[in-house]
Amino acid sequence: MHVRGLFEVSAPEPLTVKGLDEPVVSYLVGKAKPRAFRVARRDIEGVATRMIGREAELQALQAAFRRLLAERRLVGVSVVAEAGIGKSRLLDEFQAWTEDHPETVYLFRGRASPQTKNQPFGLLRDIIGWRLQLADDDTLDEAKVKFEQGLIPLFADEPEFAEGQAHLLGHLIGLDWKESPHVRAILDDPSRSATARSTLQHRCSAG
Repeated sequence: MHVRGLFEVSAPEPLTVKGLDEPVVSYLVGKAKPRAFRVARRDIEGVATRMIGREAELQALQAAFRRLLAERRLVGVSVVAEAGIGKSRLLDEFQAWTEDHPETVYLFRGRASPQTKNQPFGLLRDIIGWRLQLADDDTLDEAKVKFEQGLIPLFADEPEFAEGQAHLLGHLIGLDWKESPHVRAILDDPSRSATARSTLQHRCSAG
């Protein structure tokens, strides 16, 4: 229950333990799944339960979503509460609601952690890594392919700049893309580098 959805697990043969009549079922925890988000469940396995007591908060998120679609500009919503009172369930319900919405939306989720606290653009890296399912054991070439396939379509409103935007964003969060002509041109011109970084940060926060 504590590692569901976070790690790859396998079940070896049950263990015979001295003093116990029944074999003990155990599980071997393998590597972590890439960018997994565990949904903690307190109900019976396989039985869906209705969210109770958070209807007003869900409606507030839905209203912000509709405002975003209508005004086409950034909308910020903070969900703040003590641990264990339903923040994750609220966000899961909101995500399920957006999936049933007729508008096409792209979901990006990230998790801040002590390990990424001092890493430049650490949270942004985690957000994009979750969306593209980047794994720690991906080669650089595999990560780049995922990056291009996952991000270039998101810049469809500027197709002539789409590849460059993806390469620059990848380089910003740590993928070595210096051989890209888009990145190389900016690295050779410090003034363009600062402008491109500012533009990418604005696009990421507004997208």
